[in-house]
Amino acid sequence: MEYPKEYITFMIEFHAKRDYFECHEVGEDYWKEKAQKDKLFWESLIQFAVGMYHWRRGNMAGAKKILLKSKEKFEEKKKIAIQYGIKAEEFLHLILNVINKIEKKEMYESLNIPLVNKCIEQCKTECRKKGLQWDMNSDMDDHYLIHKHKLRKK
Repeated sequence: MEYPKEYITFMIEFHAKRDYFECHEVGEDYWKEKAQKDKLFWESLIQFAVGMYHWRRGNMAGAKKILLKSKEKFEEKKKIAIQYGIKAEEFLHLILNVINKIEKKEMYESLNIPLVNKCIEQCKTECRKKGLQWDMNSDMDDHYLIHKHKLRKK
């Protein structure tokens, strides 16, 4: 399967740049314009990225709230995840694990959405074209990345 361009972009922003805010922007555009029957699935992905954004910023309450919404929507549409190369049960477990870490007030860590190899290879190919490296950790010293919603030009 050839994955939608926007989906690959979302995954690159998530895994290579750790720009969760940009994941939201890319995902929302796709969700509004093209998602059709996959809207809840896309919402769950977007909300997962937003939850990671909040967790990284130390907003535990906001992170937990949005991740619970992500989990609920993903459970409802997890069969679609397979079409997008996401290992559905592993991703659901990841969401629950992040919620658990947040409840314990654990510090943010860069985590990966569990993808099948074919999807990872397509993402890595696009990363190479853009001069990016797949599976990078967040740069916790990048103030703009961490607080992008407040610092970006509108």
